[in-house]
Amino acid sequence: MKEKEDMTYDQVCELVNAEFVNNGEDLRKTVEVTGLPLSVVMEATGIKDMLDFMDEETDDEDDG
Repeated sequence: MKEKEDMTYDQVCELVNAEFVNNGEDLRKTVEVTGLPLSVVMEATGIKDMLDFMDEETDDEDDG
């Protein structure tokens, strides 16, 4: 396996998503196993986008 620093974005996402599925979609465990920061794991799994989208929806509702 390549060193994480030499991996492309797609390769990092593939690694993160494989580990995420293998450990029952546990973010903390995925961070621990991959050695990547939580922010990278959240970005690679799409969770960051989901939370950002949910936040935008909430902001829209507040604008009333």
